[in-house]
Amino acid sequence: MPDMLRDLFGHEAWADAELLRAVQGCEPAAIDEDVRNRLRHAHETQQWFLAFVKGEAVARPGEATPELSFDEFAASMRRYQAGVREVLDTASAEWLDSVLTFPYGRHSQVTRREALLQVALHSQNHRGQNLRRLKELGAELRPLDYVVWVIKGRPDPQW
Repeated sequence: MPDMLRDLFGHEAWADAELLRAVQGCEPAAIDEDVRNRLRHAHETQQWFLAFVKGEAVARPGEATPELSFDEFAASMRRYQAGVREVLDTASAEWLDSVLTFPYGRHSQVTRREALLQVALHSQNHRGQNLRRLKELGAELRPLDYVVWVIKGRPDPQW
């Protein structure tokens, strides 16, 4: 597996776990509709892209997704991260560069590598939006930047 993808998803797992802990530690954030909706959207998109790159049949993110408790949501995120690690641990360069047809909107071609990069960047975007909202709600936050994760020695997520 290419080191950059390994790093991006290692950071994603750590940062998502840290964000969930921050949400759980701030009661106003834990019940904030904007925070919950963004967490759910980001995670549904993560799951969708993982299924997409694996070649599995996928429904649009958000279709028929049940409301989860906080613990169920965290468990789902852990399963997603384990699935990503499994895929990337077995991915060859040829497989990552193989082309898929993106099924929504204009039909276009993307490689599995590009699809994985998309989901990591998409997650980062929504994580940043939630961090801003948590700050507005009074949460105590620590930086979740990629470089912070690197400086800390690329720690595993603490779910």
